[in-house]
Amino acid sequence: MQTFALQEDARTRHATRTAFTLVELLVVIAVISILAGIILPAIRHVRERARQTHCINALHQFSVAWSTYRNEHDEESPDWLSSLYPAYLDDPELYVCPSDSSAGADGGKPPDAYNDPRDAFDEVDDNDSHPEPYYNRNGDIHACSYFYEFCAAPCTWDYRSWLSYGTNYVTDRILSPNDPVVSWGDVKWRQLMFGDQWHQGPYGANEFPVIRCFHHHAEQRVTVNDPVKGSTTEGVTLNVGFAGNVFRAPMTWELLKDSDLW
Repeated sequence: MQTFALQEDARTRHATRTAFTLVELLVVIAVISILAGIILPAIRHVRERARQTHCINALHQFSVAWSTYRNEHDEESPDWLSSLYPAYLDDPELYVCPSDSSAGADGGKPPDAYNDPRDAFDEVDDNDSHPEPYYNRNGDIHACSYFYEFCAAPCTWDYRSWLSYGTNYVTDRILSPNDPVVSWGDVKWRQLMFGDQWHQGPYGANEFPVIRCFHHHAEQRVTVNDPVKGSTTEGVTLNVGFAGNVFRAPMTWELLKDSDLW
């Protein structure tokens, strides 16, 4: 009888040692929550960096293809990024950034990248929203995440505000009666050569974007000094410069000199 009592007492002590109290459970849950709060943002950041690296690699390939096209066409730029397919780029998947949740359907600017619908500039979307032959767009490319600043689409900017910057180019090209369509390529070439309200005189070829990706703007922000708005923050974009380099810049790339993102 005494032996049975000792065995029962041992089982009771063992059960007491292995059971968790409510306080201990709460402590474990709290520790797990803290670790999750530390690890999950780190994992998210790693994934964002991986997507950006993938996008940068694609932009390098676009840069090579764009430069090769210009070399073979007397320094004329292609009408669209889709114009590079398939002679200069043979993989349609390069046209879709991994950070683009719409897989290229939203075009060059995602809806959360602008506040004013006029800043969407839907005319530059190089996807099925503009079926061939929209200003010579290549209909074999069905989706594109990238914003091509030198495209052949009509520019919806108020280009007449550019009249204060140089006269020969405006007279001979932008307002030419033989070419009534003022394209993005026209206006952007004009901005590169003559500057704008942010930059008096020509821009440097390595700081002037030709191809832009806005789909990383929510992943990183930077403080910029806007001469009108003052100090503010903007999302980051990835860009191919006119010189063929790839660089980071604020969404308003003209403020790049204040952001130190090279």
